[in-house]
Amino acid sequence: MHTINFTIKKNHIKKDGTTPIYLQYNFSREKRSLIKTGKYIEPKYWNQNTKEVRRNHPDYEHLSKYLKSIKLKLENIVDECILKGKTPTISYIDEQFKLNTSPEKVHKLDFFDRYDEFIATKEGQVVSDVIKDYNSLKKHLEGFQKYRKRQIMFSDINPKFYDGFVDYLSYHAIKPNKEVGLRKSTVGKQIKNLKVFLNFCVKNNYTTPIDVSSFKTLNSKAIDIYITEEEIEDLLRLNLTQNNELEKIRDLFVIGCETGLRFSDLSRLKRHHINVNEGLIRISMKKTVSRVVIPISNRLKMLLEKYNYSPPTNIDSHHFNKTIKTIGQLANINEPVVKIKEIGNQKTEEVFLKYECISSHTCRRSFCTNQFKKGMHSLLIRKISGHSDERSFLQYIKIDEEEAAQMMIDFWLKLEKNKS
Repeated sequence: MHTINFTIKKNHIKKDGTTPIYLQYNFSREKRSLIKTGKYIEPKYWNQNTKEVRRNHPDYEHLSKYLKSIKLKLENIVDECILKGKTPTISYIDEQFKLNTSPEKVHKLDFFDRYDEFIATKEGQVVSDVIKDYNSLKKHLEGFQKYRKRQIMFSDINPKFYDGFVDYLSYHAIKPNKEVGLRKSTVGKQIKNLKVFLNFCVKNNYTTPIDVSSFKTLNSKAIDIYITEEEIEDLLRLNLTQNNELEKIRDLFVIGCETGLRFSDLSRLKRHHINVNEGLIRISMKKTVSRVVIPISNRLKMLLEKYNYSPPTNIDSHHFNKTIKTIGQLANINEPVVKIKEIGNQKTEEVFLKYECISSHTCRRSFCTNQFKKGMHSLLIRKISGHSDERSFLQYIKIDEEEAAQMMIDFWLKLEKNKS
């Protein structure tokens, strides 16, 4: 019976305190082969009984997945050998394993294998929407591979690949609604995530360093809407008592406008996050794992009391985004909104009614913009919203030229009033 497991040599310790991990192929009780995995470990993190990495290892998830993948590769080589009627001798298995794990072979076969591993390592580390974005990139990479009729290899990734991929995304990629060509901002998102994946591969020595400095993350100026203070009051004046579902989604939306929380955090806001006596909400954000402290406004307090400080949860984001548009329509939030659609070098105008553009992320933009219009210092808003830098925060401030001019006039009047 041929067996395969892992082993380490505790008496072969390097200066950094680690020892090599070997893949041990047992042809018989007397004949064994040790195959280098290229990975090292401190003996305290190795379970000698189960021949596995202990769960308290700092990089347990990634290391254990890698070891399982190469063990599976060796098992497949042995099985294939037996199916061919050959004897899986040590010399034969060693030779086949080296052939299957050579750099050239990895480059030819492992691009999408590595991408699957990349997604697997991100599970639990990032929110589900980011995982959806990573899966979307995989779909487009597979589409690009089919379009150019050549397999993608790590050795392909260069400025020429970038130009070809951007061209494919802009003019040939097919969207779920069967339209052809992605918007400029969507193309930019694909390139951004591609760079994240390539950096992951370089970091883990799956490929030689790749220069992505020329891979520009394309973007277009987004005209995203926000809900004004007056429109929030219009939403709250709606009598939705006959429709409990609409009422809950409306209230949760307004809670979002008062807290600036992302939907992933808004939809899990619980009583234990809320300190009634202090008038504060404390919650660690799912996306960044950083903690924010949010003061409870009078409007927010009213809504929290309505639900006995246990606001509505377990609401699907897709259903939320669809329903809040209906609620916005009922509240007559219907001023025209002009958006510029960019596909490749082509720009076209699209006109929507404002309620058609409302989504869960409108809450966060509305919080930042309304607080800014009230005169709140951007640093304080950032502390509450959890934005790490001024640049990303300013993208959430959605005021037009008319509003900016009026805000300046109001500021001048306030200064004159203070002087007198």
